[in-house]
Amino acid sequence: MPLTVYEKNGVKGGMNAIVTGRIDFNVLNEPRTPKATKLVPDPKPEYVVALTDFKIQGDLELVKALQETAYANGQKISLRDKSPFPPVVFGVDNRKATAPELIESGKCVKAGTLVQVHVQTFDTPLNVGCGFDALKFATTLEEVPVVDAGGTVSASVFDAFNDKQTEPVDWE
Repeated sequence: MPLTVYEKNGVKGGMNAIVTGRIDFNVLNEPRTPKATKLVPDPKPEYVVALTDFKIQGDLELVKALQETAYANGQKISLRDKSPFPPVVFGVDNRKATAPELIESGKCVKAGTLVQVHVQTFDTPLNVGCGFDALKFATTLEEVPVVDAGGTVSASVFDAFNDKQTEPVDWE
């Protein structure tokens, strides 16, 4: 069996890093459950934040491992947390809240928002786990931009392609 990115880089439980970047995608107020796969038939719900224009500081082994998980030619990184507890959020003034207190259901933090994410590792019975437990924004909590999840798309995007002669696709 191949080594995990954490094993390959000598990551141990109790290591920490701060990932600073701009939010590209996020589900921070309520965990989402990824689609089941052959490798993970019963996935756990998770909180997710994806960043662009990121930099990582912290324990060298963890920094190297996280850099290996970057995608889109090294321009993006996704961080996941499977804890049953939502992440804590801090404003620039160090005031604290939980993500669900800041972000109501059906909303998310606006893409492009600058944030720092605290990443930590922990020992598991089989390996090393990694997750995030806190985020710090470059504004006060009241100024964190929150928008509708899924952006501003409406059903009108289909209008230009629908004419009276085209039958809908039969999905069944």
